Amino acid sequence: MTKRRVITLVGGITVLGAISWWRLGSTDGPPLPAKPARVAALNSLAADEKAGFVSFSGKTMGTTYTVKYVPPHPGVLGMPEAAVEGALSAVNEAMSTYDPKSELSALNRAPANQLLPVSPELMEVLRLSADTHAATRGAFDITVHPLVNLYGFGANAKDSPPEKEEVVAVRERVGLHLVEISKSANTFRKLRDGVEMDLGGIAKGYGVDRAALALEDLGVHDYMVEVGGEIRVKGAKKDRVPWTLAIEEPTSKARKVHATLELPSAGAALATSGDYRSFRKIDGRTVSHTFDPRTFAPVPRRTASVSVIRPTAAEADALATALSVLSPDEAIDVANERGWAVYLLLHPSEPETERGPTAGGFTPRKSRAFETLRFQVQNP
Repeated sequence: MTKRRVITLVGGITVLGAISWWRLGSTDGPPLPAKPARVAALNSLAADEKAGFVSFSGKTMGTTYTVKYVPPHPGVLGMPEAAVEGALSAVNEAMSTYDPKSELSALNRAPANQLLPVSPELMEVLRLSADTHAATRGAFDITVHPLVNLYGFGANAKDSPPEKEEVVAVRERVGLHLVEISKSANTFRKLRDGVEMDLGGIAKGYGVDRAALALEDLGVHDYMVEVGGEIRVKGAKKDRVPWTLAIEEPTSKARKVHATLELPSAGAALATSGDYRSFRKIDGRTVSHTFDPRTFAPVPRRTASVSVIRPTAAEADALATALSVLSPDEAIDVANERGWAVYLLLHPSEPETERGPTAGGFTPRKSRAFETLRFQVQNP
């Protein structure tokens, strides 16, 4: 193994968080107090040169974020902190379901048939959500919020399954056909009272994109931005060593690298959705936090994780959620039709009581586009 490969692999393992449990059917968590991030290794420019990049981290959207970047010149040092913090705070303030003052919360409270103005940023997310819904056979649907809450994945956790009558009642309020998202104007309308949206399957990815653009506005073009596992990279580290990311082994116990992946230096994003971090035990049965909006039920235990590589983190985030809803065959078929780079890890076929996700034995599935990437399974 060459010295360059060792450095690259170590760099990949440092971003083992390339796996997200923040998905459609999960929530954005209670708002965290805004704390300024801290830049590491800023004692001198020489320290930055030795590390090959500068890093800082903080909290946002009920999770954490990390940024690594190569300063284009000494004058930019420290400036990305405020820029990234501002970008992430703006997304959280607009799209949180926990903050009653957020723009999304206001839309959720609005009565039916009221035409409402929407900010350009939120409108961009709503339109991408609608496009993803259409591209994935209805598997991605931001109106699942009432269903998420009913199963106890929202603010009110519960250990008992919902009554059949409750599910029937909620079904009347779930479905993208119940909202009107304008394709030309920044306006939105609900077509039925009680419809509520949850952007947990796309907001973190969008936050990554906004943070990345904030860095580029400062002239930073070599960076890695990660929020709760969703990652976007561009350029490279010192000496043009690429940013190498790690995909996690989908187990519910100790974290372990399943594989490393190099993304194009021109820029790309990685998002991973899994059923092994966010789940609940209801009446002794493991219930996934991801819901199929077509059946109004939690997704059955079949796909352990879905990793998607796309130009933007918002798109990768939404698609990772949607493809985890589809069956493995459907997911690969859609990915091949659309030219998406997708990597699945399927649960072992044995019953969960005999061999659960911590026992290993996952079956990989790749789309054709994924085969073109530089990808290395660790100790297969």
